[in-house]
Amino acid sequence: MSFTEKDLIKLRRYTNDIGKKLFDDDELMEILSDHQDVYQAASTVWAIRAGKLESEIESYSVGQETYHTTKLKDKLDHALKMIEHYSSLGYSEGGGDTGFIFNVRRPDVM
Repeated sequence: MSFTEKDLIKLRRYTNDIGKKLFDDDELMEILSDHQDVYQAASTVWAIRAGKLESEIESYSVGQETYHTTKLKDKLDHALKMIEHYSSLGYSEGGGDTGFIFNVRRPDVM
C-alpha cells in the first residue's frame, strides 16, 4: 500500500510524536511500508517506544531538590495498552476486514 503525508501525520498523532522528537519522517515511512495500515504501524511504534523506556529515569536530584517523573511501570503499562488498542483497530492477520457469512434458504411454499 502506498502511504501519503496525511498518513504520516496520523501516525505521529496516534503515537504522540507531534513534535518529531522520537522518529524522523524516513523512519516512520519505513515502518508504514512494513504494514497494511496506519493502525498496525502505530502498534509497532508503541512497541518500539516501550522498548526505549528502559533508559529513562524515575527521579533525579539537584542539590537538595529531588524531582520525580512518571513511574516507568506506568509508562510501560500505557505503551502496552496502546499497542493492544491499535492492533485491534488494524487489519487482521489474514488481511482485509473481518465479517461473517450466512446461508439463506428458500422457504418451502406450496
